[in-house]
Amino acid sequence: MLAGVVAVLVIGAIIDEPSSPRREPAGHAPAPPATPWPLAEVPLLAPPDTIPDQQAEHRKLESMIEQLLGPETEPATRAWAKDLLDGDEEQRAEAVRELGFLDDRRWVPVVIAVLSSEPQAAVRAAAAAALANDPASPTAAHALTTALTDRDSDVREDALLSLKAIRNQTVETDLRQLLTAEQLDADTDREVRLFLDRYYPHLDPLVDPLAK
Repeated sequence: MLAGVVAVLVIGAIIDEPSSPRREPAGHAPAPPATPWPLAEVPLLAPPDTIPDQQAEHRKLESMIEQLLGPETEPATRAWAKDLLDGDEEQRAEAVRELGFLDDRRWVPVVIAVLSSEPQAAVRAAAAAALANDPASPTAAHALTTALTDRDSDVREDALLSLKAIRNQTVETDLRQLLTAEQLDADTDREVRLFLDRYYPHLDPLVDPLAK
């Protein structure tokens, strides 16, 4: 009976003892509070004014094409125009190439628009190659010269090849101004200088610092 009384007293003492905070084993830091799910990493975004509005560029291109299409438009030309607007990367590249080599030079501004605003490098390169068929247009020469600063090496290469095919006075003037501005990468700069030396060798190196 005495043992039973002692057991009752021990149990009562345990129940009445105030709860104490849990102690972590020595050498272990307390665990961080749990979160219901890991936090997603938020990507850094470029300033809004540096992000091109591709939808606006597409609408502009669509408007240009609509003005050129008419009842007399050949079915093949109409199909290429549709592919340029709605096709995949390969279809758009083929379409801008075909439109650029049409005898109807009204399509040249469309090709230039693609070269300056198309997000896919392969399509821009196709546009640059197609402009080789327009040697009389200063606008085409200006666009190709600007494309020599494109971030894609294929676009820069095709643009320079087209400029070599055009070889008019606008090309020389634009290239020399671009060299003076020092906006070209090392490889393109070297190729441009070689091109100028070969086709425009009349400058005196003692007078013109670009005639090396």
